[in-house]
Amino acid sequence: MTAPLTMHARVVGALVLREARVRHGRTQFGYLWAIVEPVFYVIMLSALFSAFRGRAPFGDSMGVFFATGILTYHLFRNLTQQLGGAFEANKPLFNYPVIQQIDAVFARVILEVASWSLIVLVVMAFVILVLDGPLPNDILQCVMASALVILMASGIGLINAVIRRKYFAWGIMFNVATSPLLFVSCVFYTLESIPSQFRWYLALNPLVHGVEGVRMGYYLNYRSSELDLGYLLWWGVGSVFLGLFLERFTRSIELQ
Repeated sequence: MTAPLTMHARVVGALVLREARVRHGRTQFGYLWAIVEPVFYVIMLSALFSAFRGRAPFGDSMGVFFATGILTYHLFRNLTQQLGGAFEANKPLFNYPVIQQIDAVFARVILEVASWSLIVLVVMAFVILVLDGPLPNDILQCVMASALVILMASGIGLINAVIRRKYFAWGIMFNVATSPLLFVSCVFYTLESIPSQFRWYLALNPLVHGVEGVRMGYYLNYRSSELDLGYLLWWGVGSVFLGLFLERFTRSIELQ
């Protein structure tokens, strides 16, 4: 019983190392850019809002407010995009019986979450130490909301990988279709600042609940009347089950 699990763990571990070398090892600035990008966004947005608005949408630190939104959005965006190409990038390896398609997905999830966690530590350390931001109030709440975003992004990414295997243009279509999420996921504003007659429609976007959930954990007095982490959980569980079903169904058809 333990032998197959050990073999599976070794395969996934080897794929993680391979993915890390391929993605970040081609240039000397591979890992550096992954950290610089969110820091650049935080600084740019903080400067723009300081010039035109004068204060943060919530709290005293613009850096913290924008970092919590941008990092959560980047987690969803990067994970769905990376998983969408998991099958295509590792296609030659699937000729080996020991390597399954789902192993490539697990490997990319592990690598992306590990990379994102490191980026969060670096970016938040920069925001707190350099931009004089406050410390988080409830780290467990932040982790829980982020974990639900990871679950949802993993499921959607797996669905993308299955569809993209048949229709390569799907990856481009998905990226274009989800680009507006940056502007409708409460990255630049709070959900409570939206007029009540429009707030419910915006709350249909599950990523809003991820961003708001992280901020509710970070700030002591943050309030969000429409926040529903259960809604985000259903999106995560539903997308994962649908992705696993589609992966198993399409693979069984190919074997016939």
